[in-house]
Amino acid sequence: PAPAPAPAAKPPNKPAAAKPAAAKPSEAVRPAPKVGDLGADFVAKSEKDYEKLAESLAERLRPYEGKTGHMSVLKCLLRKAAAGMSTDEAKELSTFASVLYNDKVKADRDKDKKGKKTKGKIKIAMGKDVDNDFGGLEGDGGGGGWRANDDFDFM
Repeated sequence: PAPAPAPAAKPPNKPAAAKPAAAKPSEAVRPAPKVGDLGADFVAKSEKDYEKLAESLAERLRPYEGKTGHMSVLKCLLRKAAAGMSTDEAKELSTFASVLYNDKVKADRDKDKKGKKTKGKIKIAMGKDVDNDFGGLEGDGGGGGWRANDDFDFM
């Protein structure tokens, strides 16, 4: 039998071109957060964190202001957020909403006042006829006027 051919020489070990490894979900590169976006891993712990959360929600809802469903979203959000509240907390929220409402009414009134031009106070013409509205009957005994010496004996 014939001798077996010699195996071909292997080229020296070169590192193969690195293939990008699939990123693990925890290591995935996230796009830069937008205004009002706190990220999925945000956990509010302090008062300042809760204020950030509120600002984030407000920023997310701002594009919908004046649109048909905006009030529905706010009502539903408030209803769901208040589900676990005590009656005292609900009362505090109600009082806060009343203050907001009263401020809006006052601002509207002030805006309306600035929009209208007011002429000074209207003066009522005061003449003899207005000063003496008894028709000249006082003291005459005509029955229609008031007399200074009347003892209120009407019988």
